[in-house]
Amino acid sequence: MKRLFLPAVILALFAGPAFAELYKWTDERGGVHVTDSMEKVPSKYRGSVSVFQEGASETQAPEEAAPVEDVQTDSGAVQDAVVGTSEELYGDETLEWWSQSFQEKRTAIGDLENFIDTKRKFLEVFEAGRRFGQVFGSESVEKYKAFKQELPADIKKLSTLKEEYSDFQRKAAGAGVPRNIREQ
Repeated sequence: MKRLFLPAVILALFAGPAFAELYKWTDERGGVHVTDSMEKVPSKYRGSVSVFQEGASETQAPEEAAPVEDVQTDSGAVQDAVVGTSEELYGDETLEWWSQSFQEKRTAIGDLENFIDTKRKFLEVFEAGRRFGQVFGSESVEKYKAFKQELPADIKKLSTLKEEYSDFQRKAAGAGVPRNIREQ
């Protein structure tokens, strides 16, 4: 960021005041985006857009100016933008985003594992009861048939979620996410 800051300041001094409106929004993954046109803002984020004048902070005293942070524009280029807070990025995301994403993935895997275990236990009890001559009601029989049919798809989905989680861990390691976040 320091390498980008000095050239940006020099360019701003020579360019003169330019007051274009910039639109900033944060997507559901916590990614900050900046664009120069409201039409480029996805409709679901238009209600939460922050509008600021590019160059407006030049007139503020240094102690009043908001901090400068690198943000990704909708064209993919990185540029300096005035924002309220500066947070370290790992890859293109904040540490909080990584932590929440890992938690969501772990929860989804854990919930599916518990659901599969519950179905397996029901199937075992049902089949054991049948071996000993227990008669089950139509509701239990339907539940048995449904679980028996759903279980292979659930196991396949669990395998896919675990593979995606492993890929996500590798991506996080490549982005420099601390081990304690990746391996909770």
